[in-house]
Amino acid sequence: MKNLIIAFMTLMFVNTFAAEKMGEDAIEMFNVLSHHQVVECMRNVPKMVNISIEKMVARCPGCKTYTITGNELGIDTPKAKKTKITIKGRAVPGTFRGFIQTYSCDIQD
Repeated sequence: MKNLIIAFMTLMFVNTFAAEKMGEDAIEMFNVLSHHQVVECMRNVPKMVNISIEKMVARCPGCKTYTITGNELGIDTPKAKKTKITIKGRAVPGTFRGFIQTYSCDIQD
C-alpha cells in the first residue's frame, strides 16, 4: 500500500510539471531557432554553456535581432573562449499582401 501511494504521488507530481506551458519568449525563441535558415547556420556552432540571449526589436515588421553569447564547452568545464551568434530577422513582402519571415546569421568566435 505504501508503494502504491508513493507511485501515485510521483505520478501526480510529474504531471503537474508536464502540464506547465512555455512562456511567450520561449515559444518565440523555439520558432526562431527551428527556422530552416537558422538551423542551416547553426550546424557548425560548438556546444555552449553559460548562454545569454538578448533581443532587440526595431520598428519595421518582423525586424528583430537576437544576440546569443556563451562559452564553448570543453571536456568537463567551459572554456574561456566566448562565442557570439547574431541572428537578424526581417519580414519581406510576400505575394498575397502578407509578409515572409527571413533570418540571417553571423557567428563570431
